[in-house]
This record gives sequence, structure tokens and C-alpha cells, in this order.
Amino acid sequence: MALLMTLTSHIKRKKVAGVFGYRDKLFMPKQAFKDVWRVACMSQSRANVIVPEGQFIVRPINFTGPCMSRVSLKVFGSIVAPEDPEVWNGLDRNKWLYFMNVKHLSVKGRGTINGKGQRWWDESCKINKTNPCRHAPKAMTFHKCNYLRIRGLLMVNSQQMHLSLTSCVNVTVSHLKILAPSHSPNTDGIHISTSSSVTVKDCIIGTGDDCISIVGNSSWIRIRGIACGPGHGIRYPNLTCFLFSKTCSFKSVRYFIGNLPTYYSSYKS
Repeated sequence: MALLMTLTSHIKRKKVAGVFGYRDKLFMPKQAFKDVWRVACMSQSRANVIVPEGQFIVRPINFTGPCMSRVSLKVFGSIVAPEDPEVWNGLDRNKWLYFMNVKHLSVKGRGTINGKGQRWWDESCKINKTNPCRHAPKAMTFHKCNYLRIRGLLMVNSQQMHLSLTSCVNVTVSHLKILAPSHSPNTDGIHISTSSSVTVKDCIIGTGDDCISIVGNSSWIRIRGIACGPGHGIRYPNLTCFLFSKTCSFKSVRYFIGNLPTYYSSYKS
């Protein structure tokens, strides 16, 4: 099956579309993805980048802004990470899909983000004490992405954390399903750091670590309608976050059998 990545934009009520086809059945060339992103980011009007149905392997990649207008990434297929950790040799091992400095970004769809984390877990010092402790990629990182909306994705088997928000303002994450085995190390569902005005709602999260972790001077965090389990619950940085709703609020948070409660921790245990 050929991969088709479609870029559409609306300029003066006229739809402009460019279709990029790649014949490799599974492998999405990194440069192709970057080229489509660059065109979308430079568009003078709202642009949609569409990943169609199908399964496509994507190497570590950065999506950088600022962009000229609002960009929407719509995922209908499966974006899959390379299984071999050696693909990251010479690269930043903390990143797989990395978005930086993109305002008004929307990421949505019924597709899947698959981190293929088994090899990373097997090599983790938490699984095998004889192995050195090394960094592993976060599946999706959004850094300095203000006015961000993420909705509807299935995220599975991240190498480490599934979704990381760092230094972001005004974010809504909703209707995600995040899954990884209970034995998978450090596979937090959603990690929030130095961010503010973040809403996480109506998500199902079951991983090997925190369902949601909040650290690093984050504020105005709102969490509601979360099904958490398996996992370690919701970790927040201080009691102020828990006691004052202006900083953090937790509503309708459900836990399945065997889960720890929402808890306060000043460090990552």
C-alpha cells in the first residue's frame, strides 16, 4: 500500500491540495514528513496535514514552528516507531515525535501512535538491574506549544512516557486512550511539566507508571473524567496543587482494581 500524505489549505475560499505518494509499503521517509510539515507551517491560511489509514514507520523527527497560520495534524492511520533502539544512535534519545514552538496546533483523529517500546523496556535497568540506566524516548512531546488541542488518538506501548507537555500554556487533551503493559517501566500516560492552563478530560489511561504526572511549577491544571488503571494514579508536585482548585482540580477520576490512589510526591520514586 502506498503512503499518501495529503496537505490541504483554504485560501480565499478555494481548496488547495497537494498529495505526496511514497511506494515503500511501511516506511515513511523522514524528509517527506518534514517537507509536508514545512509547507503546512508556511501556509498563509489554515492547513491540514493528514496521515491516512495504513501503518507507517516514522523515524525520530522534529516538527518546529513558529508557523504562519494554524496547523491541524489529522491521524487516521498508525504512526509506528522503529523497534530497534539503535536507530536513535547519535540522536536525542529523549525524543521520537517532537513538536516545538507551534501555536494553535491541533492533533486529532482515530489513528494510533505506537511506540513499539518492548526492546526499550527489555533493556531498561528497572527490568534488568545489570543494564545501565539510559534515557528512552517520549512518544509525543509538545514543547512551548501554546493553545494546543489533542483529541481522539490511541497511544500504545511508548518507549517511555506517552505524551509530554513542557512549557505549554492553554492546552486541552481529551478522549485519548493510552495503553501499555503494567510491567512497562516509566510509561507515564500524560506528563505535564512547567505548563499552565491545562485541561485533561475524558481519557482512558492504563500504563506501567503514573496515569498522569504533574511536575515542575505547573499551575491551573484541571483533570476530570479519567479512567486510570493499571497504573500508579495521578502524581502532583505539592499539596497546594491538591488543596486549591485554582491550581489543580480532580473530578470524576476513576480507578480500576489494584490501582494506587491519587498521591502527592515531591520526587519521582
